[in-house]
Amino acid sequence: MTSPAENRFKEIRPLWAWLLLGLTAGLSVYGVYVRGKTQALTMPTDNLTQADFALYQRIINRMRTGEGYYTAVGTELRARQSPVRPFLTWRPPTVAWLMSRFPNIVNGIIIFMLIAAALCLWVRYLHREGPLWMPIAGGVILFISLILDCLWPLCLLHETWSGLCIVLSLGLYGRGYSLLSLVFGMLALFFRELALPFVAVMLAMAYWEGRKREALAWLLGVMAFGIFLGIHAWFVSRQLTAADVLVGPGWLHLGGWPYVIKTARANIILLTAPSWVAGLLLPFLLLGLASWSGPVGTRVALTVGVYAVAYLFVGRGYHAYWGLMYAPLLPLGLVFAPRAVGDLLRAVCRRRVLDGK
Repeated sequence: MTSPAENRFKEIRPLWAWLLLGLTAGLSVYGVYVRGKTQALTMPTDNLTQADFALYQRIINRMRTGEGYYTAVGTELRARQSPVRPFLTWRPPTVAWLMSRFPNIVNGIIIFMLIAAALCLWVRYLHREGPLWMPIAGGVILFISLILDCLWPLCLLHETWSGLCIVLSLGLYGRGYSLLSLVFGMLALFFRELALPFVAVMLAMAYWEGRKREALAWLLGVMAFGIFLGIHAWFVSRQLTAADVLVGPGWLHLGGWPYVIKTARANIILLTAPSWVAGLLLPFLLLGLASWSGPVGTRVALTVGVYAVAYLFVGRGYHAYWGLMYAPLLPLGLVFAPRAVGDLLRAVCRRRVLDGK
């Protein structure tokens, strides 16, 4: 396996180095310029976001008293005059089913244990594949990044559980546990359908690398989720009546780069920083991840990149917590960004030396 210490920009052509440096600098300047539009909404700071947290908690409370998931969701959505169509406005029942089985404190402990497992996996992977400073820096950064998942009421969000499973899946893959990686990757999908881009990345990379059985396993998992989603849609349809006419707005929003910055702030490092700092740093974090070579690094970079591109076009402002799907991985770019910038600058300097001759 290629060491993550190796940078894929080491032998980059000068023209590409110029383009990447220019794009990174341009996005950083633009991120600072639009800082007024990138206030983080990952915590319940507005009424719409508070309504989401309250909705999920009341659904869980109803299920703890013995009420069925779909009955509970229907009752709560109608009580809030919230849209009940299309069926995706009803989240998959996985998170509510899990959390309704245990007290809130136990659910928090489960999340903490998953975070601890993810940290162990990632530190061991970085220690095996890189120099000593890498597991230390990567472990500290990842720990700080994942703290947000422990905070109440973020534990109620489907994206919290799904995003954490994505981090675990990638960590397991880095340690060679392909089957467990598949299990947690599919669990992320069953927690929230927004994990589909990550699953698609894992499937495509397995096929690209010639791991046909692995690719087939991911494909079968997607097919199983398709059946699950169909059953979910059927149960939702049974709850709808002629009076249920409210239709939710589409996901297409075209929020552009400011919205991407909002979603990227779904981790403590960028959440606690001023808006202009988040806008300034995000392009460099993406650059660092893009430079990360090897099977794991490529999967991380593609996962983060796919979500960043998707959020240019989909997601409404108060759904910035959707960034929990990928934002915990973003700060790992800090580990690789300095070397990435250095390699790009050296490539540019090489061109100048050649031109001088």
